[in-house]
Formats: sequence, C-alpha cells, structure tokens
Amino acid sequence: MHEAELREAELRVAAIQIRSPVSGQVAFIHAYPGQAVTAGQPVVTIADPIARSVVVYFREDALSLPEAGATVTLYSKRNRTAFYDSSIVAVGAQVELIPERHWSDPTIPEWGLPVRVGLPRELSLLPGELVGVLFNR
Repeated sequence: MHEAELREAELRVAAIQIRSPVSGQVAFIHAYPGQAVTAGQPVVTIADPIARSVVVYFREDALSLPEAGATVTLYSKRNRTAFYDSSIVAVGAQVELIPERHWSDPTIPEWGLPVRVGLPRELSLLPGELVGVLFNR
C-alpha cells in the first residue's frame, strides 16, 4: 500500500509545472529536478529580455553624491558615438559591494553606492551589457 502511495506522489511531483509571474529568459537556475526546495526558495531567476535601467556605482570615496531626478547622458560601450539623455531613477540607501566585474583590480574588492538610471527606449541594450554614464552638472 505504501509503495503505491509513494509512486502516486512521485507522479504528481513529476507533473508539477512552475509558472513564472513575469515573461523573460531564464538567467540562472537555483534548483534542479529532483532537488528538494522549501517554500519561498528561488528555483530560477528570470531576466527581462529588454533592459529598462542600469545600475551605476558611486565609489564610496566620491566627492559628491547623486540625487534622484538628476540628468545623465548614456552611451553604449558598443557604440560610443550615439548619446542618449536620461535621469537617475533611484539612489541606493547604503554603500554595498560592487560586482566583481567592475573592480579596477580583480583582487581588491570595491564598495559603492548603487544608483539606478532609466534607459531611453531608443537605447537598445542587452541585460548586463556595459554602458557609459556621463553625469551632467
């Protein structure tokens, strides 16, 4: 009897489909089939296929700090001839570890204040793509 119940439970689990609340692309898999997870634990990370903002880090030794609403100029690192006007959407609440790919020296961690900058529709970027940001004074 227990074997039949166990087999039935295994079939129900195998038939479970997890639906994403948003559309996008799988950016990272946190758990694989057959792996146990708890409620609230991420299974996958979904990335929006269209970048809508970029995060800029102000080094912790910056002389001045940005404010939400301030204007900036953006350009793609792939196309350094086209410039786009934008603005700061939000400024982080605290200094945090900057992602390693942005460190000047890959052996020395760097810290900075995250600043989210909106992307104009005409600036087509891939999520994670590097951009240049010029802060207007």
